[in-house]
Amino acid sequence: MKSNYLQLMVFLMVIAVSIGACKKDNVVEPEDNKDDVIKKYSGSGSEGDLITFEINQTDGTYTIHNETTGEDESGNYTIITDNDLSGIYEINIGASDFYAVELDDKIIAANFPTGNPNNNISVGVSSSIDNSSNMNNIHGNYAYIIMDNDGIMDDPKIKEWGILNVKDDNTWIKKGYATNTGDGSIQELSPDQYTGALPITSGDETGTWVVNGENKERLDVSIDGSSESLSGFVYADVSEAAFLLDLGAGNGFLIGLRITDNSSFSIIADDYKFVNVWDNGYGAGNYSVSSTGYVNWVHQGSDGSSDGNFQLTQCTNVLNNFFYCNNVDLGDDYFESIYCIVVGDIILQFGFDNSTGDFAQYGLGAKIN
Repeated sequence: MKSNYLQLMVFLMVIAVSIGACKKDNVVEPEDNKDDVIKKYSGSGSEGDLITFEINQTDGTYTIHNETTGEDESGNYTIITDNDLSGIYEINIGASDFYAVELDDKIIAANFPTGNPNNNISVGVSSSIDNSSNMNNIHGNYAYIIMDNDGIMDDPKIKEWGILNVKDDNTWIKKGYATNTGDGSIQELSPDQYTGALPITSGDETGTWVVNGENKERLDVSIDGSSESLSGFVYADVSEAAFLLDLGAGNGFLIGLRITDNSSFSIIADDYKFVNVWDNGYGAGNYSVSSTGYVNWVHQGSDGSSDGNFQLTQCTNVLNNFFYCNNVDLGDDYFESIYCIVVGDIILQFGFDNSTGDFAQYGLGAKIN
């Protein structure tokens, strides 16, 4: 009798274990164990560092690797939701707030730390891009500005803007301009004074470019007369393109947007969120552009919050998607000339102090929902 009882208990235990195993095999994982949405970008900082970005959109975290310094940064971000800056990432570090704008799988612009305290603004393009099959969309004319800490002649108040022609024979040519240089080292010209034709046929620098064999979002860029090879990064499709060229450690980067043949205020009318920096500050803003080119703007950053409005004018019939206003009131009797290049969802903007002609600020952003 005792033996039969033991046999029964063993049998029941075997059945229980089998049922438990079946239940385990068929368990449904909770929703929060699904794969996180992670976006990766590659680009440059204003000190000329090569940088990679990893944005985890699921848990609101970011990781930065600075390839030049070997330093890493990481942290959390929140998304602004309660005002005209909605959609912009806000990053709190100590007592300071920094900002970033991400246009999914296209570009990212940020003024938060990126592995070097001298990088006050950094930009990247999607690392998932394969430009080896995208050559036709890369070709074209770009209006650019060089984002660097030192400026022309080591003067941070003088910045270079200009025209870059990326050719279909894997060569390129660049012509630079500036304002208020004083010694004539580079031609003084503002974008609304540009009278040249496109594509440009002569310039300050020429070189060649090819798609990097390993990282397809990158270009290997050479300069004629120099043994140095630079890293380029391109996001381009049939309707918009952004060209980023790292200029080497200490030299910043060039960022340009494609010049289009046809543009109007009715085409670009929308809200454009951006991050920007100036000599001793940083922030984030929104340009709300109407179908007549009238802009309502808001801004917040290390200098507090502000808002205002101005009327855009097309720079020239050649620079069709390049707009400006030469008398923007930023308060306290301070006025800037502000220039905006808009193509597709992307905006590049910069400004000069009206009273001195000195560089004032620049930034990059996009239409985000």
